[in-house]
Amino acid sequence: NNLIIYPLKRFSLKKFIVFVLLLSSFAYSAAIKEIQFYGLIHISQSIALESLPFSKGDQLNEEQITDSIHSFYKKNYFINISVRFENGVLIYFFTEKPLISRIDYAGYFDNDDEQAREIIGLKKGNIYDTKKVKKAKNRIIEYLESEGYIDSVVEIKTERLSGNSIEVNFIINRGKEIEIEKLNFYGRKGISRDDLEDQVANQEAQSFAWWFGRHYGEMKKTDLKYDS
Repeated sequence: NNLIIYPLKRFSLKKFIVFVLLLSSFAYSAAIKEIQFYGLIHISQSIALESLPFSKGDQLNEEQITDSIHSFYKKNYFINISVRFENGVLIYFFTEKPLISRIDYAGYFDNDDEQAREIIGLKKGNIYDTKKVKKAKNRIIEYLESEGYIDSVVEIKTERLSGNSIEVNFIINRGKEIEIEKLNFYGRKGISRDDLEDQVANQEAQSFAWWFGRHYGEMKKTDLKYDS
């Protein structure tokens, strides 16, 4: 028997697939007597079998096996997949992505803040995905900007836990709040300042701002579009 390793790269998936086949000299005419899966958690073996472009009894086809690996990666459950063929048995080995078991916030939200969960779009039980976590970080920054905090910084720290789970921590360093000290209007021919002030969402800071109808002068970025 010869050990043959095929390094394959699917650029659209940005994955390296190490496709390991232990083949005899008649490898390309060998029949698949059995198909086995190891490491599956999120999908059942029956669904995995249905996903394959071949079945038990078919002839071994390297191109189809490569396509099947790409197809499994597209499900976004797996960090690594390898395949081995020996004595008629085709075996898939999977390493699945961890599940998020805990999400913590430091510096702004409370850990049980329902609003925070809605903003980041993540929850316990989700599959950990670096792209989705990065999007969550950007959503926090965008939310802070909408509340008037500019140049906020959000750090992400993770900790691997038992049972293929992970804890995600968002360390939030809130930026400086912008206060509007003076509001100016240019080109307001024939329109009074009071009339214009009634139409803008961002108002300059006023004395006794705590009184009903008065303004603290916080600049809200999301309201700028209404003021232009």
